[in-house]
Amino acid sequence: MGSGKISNRTQRFFTTIAISIPTSETVLGIFKLILSDHFKNFGKDVVNLVEPLVNASNKVFQSIIKSPKFSPTARKFHYIYNLRDMSRIAEGLLMLKKDKFIGNPIGVAQCFFHESQRVFEDRLYPEDLENYLEVIKKVNEFDSMPKDELFGVDDANGNPPMNIFTSFIYHINSGEFS
Repeated sequence: MGSGKISNRTQRFFTTIAISIPTSETVLGIFKLILSDHFKNFGKDVVNLVEPLVNASNKVFQSIIKSPKFSPTARKFHYIYNLRDMSRIAEGLLMLKKDKFIGNPIGVAQCFFHESQRVFEDRLYPEDLENYLEVIKKVNEFDSMPKDELFGVDDANGNPPMNIFTSFIYHINSGEFS
């Protein structure tokens, strides 16, 4: 007792595993491979969008985790972000089906913005929504696309259009966005 030693019979039940944090290049490479494989039959326009999608996801993720505006506090204890958030964006993009998005890079980019909102914006307090919009405005990977097609046109009251990809209306069991 008190010697600090653990018997070999007890130690056999424990294992120590050390994993280093992957570099940004490694993470980007993993997501590029995953999305490239999924979008390979969607047409050249969509395949060329894979790198901008991954870079935009990383840019949003890095901006949020490095910003003190999105740091956890006693009131905002759920403002904890990790690599799983970036994988949730990729997971949403992987739900896109070829028959609806073949040769439709604008639709894929719209889905990216939808997934970013779903993953990050949905957990923010209302006073932080403007800060999140500033982060999204800095995403310039899609500057070559027409903004009115990408984001839509505001209605008569100045409200932006809804960017909704959902599967619960017609395709409840198919697992695809419509």
